[in-house]
Amino acid sequence: LVNLPGETAAVVTCLDGSQRAELAVPAAAELAGRLGAEVVLVRVVPDAAAGPGSGGVPELAYLNDVAERIGGVPVAIDLVHDREPARAIAEYASDHDDTIVVMATHGRGGLQEFVLGSVAREVVHQADCPVMVVPPRTGDRSGLRRR
Repeated sequence: LVNLPGETAAVVTCLDGSQRAELAVPAAAELAGRLGAEVVLVRVVPDAAAGPGSGGVPELAYLNDVAERIGGVPVAIDLVHDREPARAIAEYASDHDDTIVVMATHGRGGLQEFVLGSVAREVVHQADCPVMVVPPRTGDRSGLRRR
């Protein structure tokens, strides 16, 4: 990442609503602080969730809650409507210059990952920007303040 004057680098952090996904947030915030970048919390929701009356309000509330628990760096939030999370994340990163994606993995490996598939693995293969994958940790060490 090169942060040129007048440009803001983005550390895109992908969240699915799980505590495991939130393990990537402290790593993203630390990286953003070192780079002088902003953290962009992104949640991919199926197109059906964007139907009449929904508007993604619960998803936005969740992202705002996580954003409020991050300190020391600028934070933005965004919803992406798509049925394929890996493709959506890779395309989102491609559409935004000077981006690195940070996401957690569920820690599946070997044959289990091959059989079950992995959004993180697919993003690594599809994205045209750097992708940092944060492994799972034992217990709640997310570094986020809990409410």
